[in-house]
Amino acid sequence: GYATGAGALLNIVLNFLFVPYFGAMGSAVATAVSYFTMYFMAFLIVKKHVAIRTNLVRDYCSYLLLMLQSVVMIRSFSHAYALNGLIVLLLVVLYRKEAADIIKKALSLFHKKSDLQL
Repeated sequence: GYATGAGALLNIVLNFLFVPYFGAMGSAVATAVSYFTMYFMAFLIVKKHVAIRTNLVRDYCSYLLLMLQSVVMIRSFSHAYALNGLIVLLLVVLYRKEAADIIKKALSLFHKKSDLQL
């Protein structure tokens, strides 16, 4: 579709611009930017036809946290694992309702499996 085509074209252009100066890291940034562009365009297109309930502020905060996590790991900051643990904790807090639902479902499946073995 349009989103995929725009993302692919953007990826090609950004690779030509970034790779000569930044190498593989430039290619990774180009790919990340093009994927985000595809996601955002597809989101807008689908939203015209389907009612989507989402919290964009929370989602964009989580994207920023994930980018920060990447920077922490790539740059090998001191205490990188502690910082990444904190970021994961913040992500769980942001998505606490969804995390609780996943845990409840996993526990119910575990209990069903345990009941079958008895």
